[in-house]
Amino acid sequence: MSQINNSISAGKAYTRVSGHLAPSKRKCRNENQNSFAYIIKCILIISAFPILVIFSETASYAASESLRLCAFTVIPSLFPFLVLSALITSSGAGNVIGKLISVPFEKLFGIDRSCAILFLIGNLTGYPAGAAAAANLVMSGQTDKDSASRALAFCNNTGPAFLITGIGAGILSDKTLGIIIWIALLLTSILCGILMKRTAVKTKPKEMQNSADAIKPEQNPLTDKKLKIYKSDSEVNNPPVSFSVIFTKAVGTSAINMLSICAFVTFFGVVTSLLKSALLSLGCKSSAVISLITCFAEITCGIKEASSLGTLPAALITAAAVGWSGLSVHFQTSSVTEGSGITMKYYYKGKITTALVCPILTLILMKLSGKI
Repeated sequence: MSQINNSISAGKAYTRVSGHLAPSKRKCRNENQNSFAYIIKCILIISAFPILVIFSETASYAASESLRLCAFTVIPSLFPFLVLSALITSSGAGNVIGKLISVPFEKLFGIDRSCAILFLIGNLTGYPAGAAAAANLVMSGQTDKDSASRALAFCNNTGPAFLITGIGAGILSDKTLGIIIWIALLLTSILCGILMKRTAVKTKPKEMQNSADAIKPEQNPLTDKKLKIYKSDSEVNNPPVSFSVIFTKAVGTSAINMLSICAFVTFFGVVTSLLKSALLSLGCKSSAVISLITCFAEITCGIKEASSLGTLPAALITAAAVGWSGLSVHFQTSSVTEGSGITMKYYYKGKITTALVCPILTLILMKLSGKI
């Protein structure tokens, strides 16, 4: 009998040890994978240093040109609208407008109506304002992560100010062309939002629709403390905050965001310039190919490269570029949504769809308007 008990005890001990070893093996495997990715990242970063040293003149010239582009095109066309968007969100005016379109927004896109304000901010003020607003809605408990993730797919686009004034009138020397591309981008965003609704109906289980994650803040007492943190001072304290304080904060916040945008434009301007030099050294002399590859990383420099190709090629490349938005914008978007639980999988699907459809609608609108 004692031998049987000893055998049973040994079996249990082996089971416990095996149970501990299995996660350990999985953990080691994950650590090896992570360490491999870490090594690759380190190699890429370290190799960038000698490249910058060898091509220091090219990098310096690209940085100065990017800064000039920021000073004369990006900042004048974008900064006033950044301040305006900050005023709209901080003063409560955006909530009033959002309520007016909340019902049609929910029916058209199948997304929580509290995300309606994202459509206005993301399509009227430009990125990364839409992504930042989506993260704030989730972290304040006003919407669920799934709704914000799907809204981000079509609510974080190039704003009309930058596209019409900066790109249209500034880079392409045709303000009307900028208007046409923005209308095409807006229509594509609406189409992309409808596609997100169809995807949600097919892939989202019914039990997830009624999960605690989708409970609205007014139904979930646990979010009350979070809501107090993210409410404006005018909603929490008495008396309300004066307009001068709101305006000062809006200008300061917009200045910081503007500095960040210019930093990304400058850095990726250097990257795209080095990439262009590499393509030329490999024998690629097609301006269209170079501009498309450049737009993949940073659209401002890529569109400037495409502006010499003629009206139609430049317009189509610009439409594809603003639809994709560029790696520079993707990094900014990922940065502002970090920690909110928003997934980027819908975002990239939306960007790929927009990059493919926007040039088609741009071509149709150009024919209807007599531009071609």
